[in-house]
Amino acid sequence: MKRALWWFLVASAFLVASSRMQDLLRRMRTSISTDQSTSLEKKLASSPATQPMITMVGPLADYMHNDPASPAEAAAAPVRKPHPSDHVGGSPVGTSASVVNKTFPLTTTARFSFEVPPHAATPQLRGTYRSFLRRTAAESGDEGADVEVLLMSQQQGEDFVHGRSVDPLFSTEPSHDQDVNFGLPSTLDQPAKYCLVFRSAPGSEPRKLVQAEFRVDF
Repeated sequence: MKRALWWFLVASAFLVASSRMQDLLRRMRTSISTDQSTSLEKKLASSPATQPMITMVGPLADYMHNDPASPAEAAAAPVRKPHPSDHVGGSPVGTSASVVNKTFPLTTTARFSFEVPPHAATPQLRGTYRSFLRRTAAESGDEGADVEVLLMSQQQGEDFVHGRSVDPLFSTEPSHDQDVNFGLPSTLDQPAKYCLVFRSAPGSEPRKLVQAEFRVDF
């Protein structure tokens, strides 16, 4: 009887210990699973992919959004060198300079130099002249007083003085009374120098008077 009771107590103790051991193991597994789940949630929460996107607004953001070129492409783009024509500006209305405004004697030639300043978009040479053998205007119709007017560049003017053949930019037919209106090239970023020449027409009288009034409008 005592032996049977002893075995009963041993079996009961074993069953209780086994039950407590299984309960302890179950709690440990539950705790480990909970800790792993919490750690995983923290990692996911701190991941950049789950963070809310920051939206930039303003002119710079609009430019970056609309500009198809990347910063590297923009840096590699060549810088355009300004062309002289970029510096041509409109001239103020009424701006002009006198070339010649007087009466002078003429035997063979008379030269008058003038300069067009930089950035003149549409310079224009305008003028009129009359030539006569005497100071009396009534005699200005005499064909013996005919004069030619030639427009030359500075280099052409120097060649003309030294007797070299030149092809002038502009010339008039021999006349004793004529108006002149001639457009000059734009000067871009450099000034341009010209030479206005009055020359006795072939076959005319060698000595005469010329009344000239010329100006250049910028």
